[in-house]
Amino acid sequence: MTEKNLYDLVVDELIERQRLVKSELQKRFKKTNPFRMEKVSPDEALYEYEHLTPQDMFNRIQNEGEVATNQYIKEMEQLKNKRRVK
Repeated sequence: MTEKNLYDLVVDELIERQRLVKSELQKRFKKTNPFRMEKVSPDEALYEYEHLTPQDMFNRIQNEGEVATNQYIKEMEQLKNKRRVK
């Protein structure tokens, strides 16, 4: 087995510290808004959703993943259905 060189050890330690910091931040700020983010009204969210292009949707899948995108679509469709009922 080959020994890790100094740079590998340093990078491993930095990655571990980054993971610990991220975990701690998630615990501390669990129910707060993301930094510099304002809440979007349901009307604005629905407007943005209805005007997404196929390329926008593809980009969303690439950036956030398929599961998160499907959840977003589900939430927007539920919001749209609630608006129709009223």
